[in-house]
Amino acid sequence: MKKYIRLTSSLMVCLMAVSCGGNNAPKDLMAEAEELQRSMLTLDTHCDTPMRLWSSSYDITKDNPSGCIDFPKMREGALDMECFAVFTSQRGRDTAFINSAYEKGLQTLDKIWEVAEQNSDIVGIAQCPDDMYALKKAGKLIIMPTVENSTIIGDDLSRLHTLYDKGIRMFGLCHSYNNDICDSSSDAAGPEFDGLSPLGEQVVAELNKIGAMIDVSHASDSTFYDVVRLSKTPIVASHSSVRSVANHDRNFDDNMLLALKENGGVIQICILDKYVKNFPVNEQYNAEMAAAREALSAVPAENTAMRDSMRMAMSQIKAKYPDQNAYVKDYVDHIEYVINKIGIDYVGIGTDFDGGGGVADCKDASQLVEVTAELLRRGYDREQIEKIWGGNFIRVFNEVIAYKNSL
Repeated sequence: MKKYIRLTSSLMVCLMAVSCGGNNAPKDLMAEAEELQRSMLTLDTHCDTPMRLWSSSYDITKDNPSGCIDFPKMREGALDMECFAVFTSQRGRDTAFINSAYEKGLQTLDKIWEVAEQNSDIVGIAQCPDDMYALKKAGKLIIMPTVENSTIIGDDLSRLHTLYDKGIRMFGLCHSYNNDICDSSSDAAGPEFDGLSPLGEQVVAELNKIGAMIDVSHASDSTFYDVVRLSKTPIVASHSSVRSVANHDRNFDDNMLLALKENGGVIQICILDKYVKNFPVNEQYNAEMAAAREALSAVPAENTAMRDSMRMAMSQIKAKYPDQNAYVKDYVDHIEYVINKIGIDYVGIGTDFDGGGGVADCKDASQLVEVTAELLRRGYDREQIEKIWGGNFIRVFNEVIAYKNSL
């Protein structure tokens, strides 16, 4: 891979700053990064912001101090498009619970459309890459709705069609627990199907047919390999990182990266700190954060004010322990590892903002230019950065659409 580095004095200062831990890009590098980023279509493939839309105190058109994604932050951080995940709880697996979760998912999807329609002068919904480019040209922000945790379909494949007709173009198969579709990477109970269930195999085939992208973030390694084996189209990991850089079960190992390349898919690197960096053991920090996370998990998703307050408390805990922080440079290490392992065409950005995503020097969408600055600092050129900021994901999206049209 060919790179170039301009050995200016400001770049040398910047390199010295990064070696000390944080990301302190000089003004001229930041200006170059911002200009570059604004000149291309930039997209992030995962956030959990839709959960906030139910709060009467949350206004996505204004800067919200407790949130990671809103329209002003997207403008400030030169982020054109955000994938809004329709997420619902998955702790129940009985029919009544799943049906209730499905209805809640539909209501959340309607809420996303309502927000877009009420602010049509500044934002639009994209259902294909052409929509993205048209909205960018019109100077508008872009939302693409997705599903995180397809357990909400139950065993009714027609629900995939309903969700697709309502604008969903990417479906995450599971979340932190096994469901009736597949095994999760994080379920303490261990594997249930050793990958996809028979229903899950049907889901993969149906998603191929309707022209929807399959998202394997949160899925177990065995599930990933089953999807790669069965899918007729390239797949997406909307918010996953690299196990060789940070050893976490949510991340991809080297063999998975190689299989992803063979499939033609893309891994959108997650900026959530514990997936980005392995930290030294600090028992006091671990105890405080465990208690905070347990308290947060007990608060219903609808109680956004309380959840925001608890997230602020968690941020204060992190501030007390500097060695428990990750930085943009650690994040870009994952991007660079993928590039060196399988090439520039298979990596992108999926922050998981408003779902835990963020590092010390990039805590919300307003600071995303820091990522481009770090890529420039390492010598990546415009063509390479454009692929990372959305080009690779759009390639996959177009291939998925082409397969549907070929049937």
